[in-house]
Amino acid sequence: MVNAFVCPGLGSLMARRFSGVPQLALALVGAVWMTVAMARYFQAYVRLMQAPPDGETYLYSGLAGLAVFLAGWVWSVFTGAWILWQAKPAAPVIVEKTDWEI
Repeated sequence: MVNAFVCPGLGSLMARRFSGVPQLALALVGAVWMTVAMARYFQAYVRLMQAPPDGETYLYSGLAGLAVFLAGWVWSVFTGAWILWQAKPAAPVIVEKTDWEI
């Protein structure tokens, strides 16, 4: 669940899988790449006070960052599913009632 909803690769690292390192790296690089593309677009927008004429460059750069992020995310989701598939069921815990419990 950590891989899918918190940070790609982090759940794999918590499960002591080395594949979490490149997953986390892909996610971070992709997120930074998208952020930089958006920041550059808004910087050009504010400088010109209108949409920059070469807006497609920013769009393609942002989409490339999204693709890198999604590659790490998809890989981490499959790794998390594989970890769950290989997990053994836990032994049932038997709790005995004590006199002070209702």
